[in-house]
Amino acid sequence: MIELTIQVFGISVEVIFSAPRTFAKDRIDNDAQWLTNSATGLAVPPEQVRLRQADVLFGYDLSVQLFGDNGYFSVDAQKATFSAKNARRRADGELLRQMVNRFLRHFAQEKLTVTFSADAYAKAESKVVQEQYVQRFRFDQRITKPGAVGYLRLDDWPADVRFMVEPSLGTEDSLFLAWTTRFPAGDFSQIPNKIVRVFEEAASVYGLKFRPLV
Repeated sequence: MIELTIQVFGISVEVIFSAPRTFAKDRIDNDAQWLTNSATGLAVPPEQVRLRQADVLFGYDLSVQLFGDNGYFSVDAQKATFSAKNARRRADGELLRQMVNRFLRHFAQEKLTVTFSADAYAKAESKVVQEQYVQRFRFDQRITKPGAVGYLRLDDWPADVRFMVEPSLGTEDSLFLAWTTRFPAGDFSQIPNKIVRVFEEAASVYGLKFRPLV
């Protein structure tokens, strides 16, 4: 088991509608008002909310940039999406947990599917430790940057978790990690609180643990 320090992380959450939804002004108005609500929504200034409509049926998109272009929200005919990148600190993680909770409460209706993804760049204690770790996945001398990917079934979680670890392409002294899972929208009530533990458990299967964010 090696310890990693997370340098930067991001998330993406999608609520996938069971069937494409045609444009409905009342529904779009409700979503736009939720976006601007500081108590239950994302507290977006109204002037930043954008509606693109290409036709009267499925060609629409309500969207807004968040966190100084480090986040994004959109809802169209097929799905609602919330994403954020370049988070670094514990306070960033807590803010994202709260916003994901609000996003799911608004969009995650029963019988819909939620896709939750996260990624992180993290450093080991040293480059030597990192190299020793990734070499366990070098099954052939032709593999120059060994890594691993797998689907995991974890206790108290409704679906498989896909986990990937590989050397970062951007910086030689970091690992890139990514997680993806799906779950029924009806199970969302405890998801924002459980998801960090579940992703940590997935990483631990591959011999990785994380130092607490500061």
